[in-house]
Amino acid sequence: MPTYKLLELIEQKSQRGTQGIEFLQVERYRRTADAFAILVLTMIGVSIASRKVSGGIGLHIVLGLVIAAGFIVFSRFFTTFSTNGDLHPILGTWFPNIIFSVLAIILIRFAPK
Repeated sequence: MPTYKLLELIEQKSQRGTQGIEFLQVERYRRTADAFAILVLTMIGVSIASRKVSGGIGLHIVLGLVIAAGFIVFSRFFTTFSTNGDLHPILGTWFPNIIFSVLAIILIRFAPK
């Protein structure tokens, strides 16, 4: 469904007072948050890959997979909490990006030049 139709559906359901509108709002905010997440995870990957070690690249690959899996777990946790709990949908979709953006900034700051 295109975004403009999603916005129309959200407006229509909110005017009717329909329950379960949080799922649609999470989808709306997730569309922009996922694009930003790609940039954040790319910055993390670049900062990890810039370190040279004599032992090989195995540790870098494992660290990258652990960080990516952690991001997915955080994202699913906060999405579930915003649809079924009391967390606002925009916070539920953007909070993992905020946390991992801070991590990306720290990793880039300490990455070798």
